[in-house]
Amino acid sequence: MTNLGHAYYLGTGVQKNLNHAIQYYLMAAEKGHAKARYLLGDAYETGHGTARDCERALFWYKKAAENGEIMAMDRLSKIYGTGLCDQAENPEESMKWLKKSGAIKRDILKHSAQKK
Repeated sequence: MTNLGHAYYLGTGVQKNLNHAIQYYLMAAEKGHAKARYLLGDAYETGHGTARDCERALFWYKKAAENGEIMAMDRLSKIYGTGLCDQAENPEESMKWLKKSGAIKRDILKHSAQKK
């Protein structure tokens, strides 16, 4: 469902339709798909395909981050670190998400190096 949503979002193989994209992202997100949760957060933050809604953006970014989605962790770090999306700057919350994404990236790099 996430891939189909992304196809509609980009207009790849189908006519571009942001409303359909959001519907497919939502179906996948409700089933626990981390990437779809991140993409929904992005849509709500930017207002692409839906009304801009920072509260919903943060909700979906957090759900995605809790599922291990690194891009969501990085985005949360930036939002809290710079006060984007109507949030007060919160260095502690920013650092929390930065450390979590950094730990995962470090593990990925370590695992990748071991394969060589």
